Amino acid sequence: MPIGPGGKAERSEDLAPLFGGLIVGLRQVEQAQNNAQTAAQVTLREQQDKVASATSLLIASGKAISAAKEAQMLEQRVILTRDADAAKALDATAAALITLAETILYGDIDAAAQAVLRDLSQKVQGFKDSIPEIVKANAAQATILADLDRRSGELVSAAQGIGAGELSQLAAERDRALWLLAGGVALACAIGAALALLIGRGITRPIDQLSGAMRALAGGDLDTAVPAQGRRDEIGAMAGTVRVFREALVAKDEADRTAAAEAAAKAERAARLEAVTRAFEANVVAMTETLGEAAAGMEATARTMTQAAETTNGRSAEVAGAAEQTLANVQMVAAASEELSVSIGGIAAQVAQSSDIARDAVDQARRTDETVRRLVKSADQIGDIVALISSIAGQTNLLALNATIEAARAGEAGRGFAVVAAEVKELANQTSRATAEIAQQIGHIQETTGGVVQAIQDISGVIERMSEIAEGVAGAVDQQGTATQEIARNVQHAAQGTQAVTTGIVAVQREAGSTGAAAAEVLGAADRLGRYAGELEREVAVFLEGVKAA
Repeated sequence: MPIGPGGKAERSEDLAPLFGGLIVGLRQVEQAQNNAQTAAQVTLREQQDKVASATSLLIASGKAISAAKEAQMLEQRVILTRDADAAKALDATAAALITLAETILYGDIDAAAQAVLRDLSQKVQGFKDSIPEIVKANAAQATILADLDRRSGELVSAAQGIGAGELSQLAAERDRALWLLAGGVALACAIGAALALLIGRGITRPIDQLSGAMRALAGGDLDTAVPAQGRRDEIGAMAGTVRVFREALVAKDEADRTAAAEAAAKAERAARLEAVTRAFEANVVAMTETLGEAAAGMEATARTMTQAAETTNGRSAEVAGAAEQTLANVQMVAAASEELSVSIGGIAAQVAQSSDIARDAVDQARRTDETVRRLVKSADQIGDIVALISSIAGQTNLLALNATIEAARAGEAGRGFAVVAAEVKELANQTSRATAEIAQQIGHIQETTGGVVQAIQDISGVIERMSEIAEGVAGAVDQQGTATQEIARNVQHAAQGTQAVTTGIVAVQREAGSTGAAAAEVLGAADRLGRYAGELEREVAVFLEGVKAA
């Protein structure tokens, strides 16, 4: 049906308020987009700062673990090999560990963890101060071992010299015996050939046997038996000398074998440690580079989000119309999206990692607490034994006193008994003093063990609080799921309301979709950072296991 001029005017008057309301609604949408952009930029900067801080603490923690294990290996090397260079390296490693502990201490950690780190730093400082004393003790031990080795060499040389001299003496004695035998045979041929034969065998055969044993020992056959050791004449004395020479050679051979085996074991262990250390260093460097690339990707994505938001604002200024229900739904979507962008970026990975670490730490703390309690029980049992020894010493002292009194009553007949009683009394007094010193040392051990038990209990409390925090984070994840469902419903309402919006709204939706994709990339980059951090932790664990196996 045609519409007259009056109908057109009435239709224009009816549409004017609608267009005016549409323009006002679009301006409100533009303002909401500006607010959302500002909040997203602030939240993104805060998230980047948190990621950077967490990455720094993670790297510092990994370095601290490596420094602690290196200090442990250097300590064993100093104790076993008494190497001065190893002692210097141990001092430098302890200083680096103290610096790393102070770096972590000034990070974003709670008060209980700070107290534990301060205590650790003080203990490491005390250990570092004791390194010069360890070096002095190692030097003294090396001097003693060198002197012992020198004296052993002199003993072996002397034994060898004695063996050579005895060999010459044996040869001379054999020659002299042969001459005597020949003279005896010439002078006493009337006695008979049988007696001469017996005499010759009784003298020359043991000497020949001793000469053969000496030649075998000189050739390296240490299993050769020494003959004629049971005889009580000159041949028996020479056999005893040959036995001493054989024992000295056996001791020297055993010492050489032991030294060679120890050197081979040390070289093999050093090679394994070097291989594990190189592999660990390569993996850590690669993961650190990957973390840097992920951070750069997050920064580029953030810039893309900013540009997309600016484009969205420009397009929103050109759009003309939106209903009040659409505006309300869009505002609810923006608020829910802001909550998700603030919290969901690191919650999932943090919950899993915190739960695993808390459980492992609680188990380790419990095992350590059980070990320390067994140590306390053992110290108490030792204290009971010391008390029993002290009681026995007191009774011995009392018996010695009674014996002294009885000896005094006996007069001259009991003088020797009185001397013995005095010696017993002195031994009882020495036993009492020794047990008192042992009891004092056990008391110190019990006090120190009590402090260790309290420290372990404090650490267990901190770990339990960490577990409670992880549970709270899990609750936050559940809340995020609820918020996501609310977003889905609001988006559905918004889709129904946007059917009456002009073509410009489509462009706005495309730019908003680009912003959402960029936000998803930011979340993906944050998730990759979490995975890389987990891989770094596993590599550290593998490195530590390799060091222990070596």
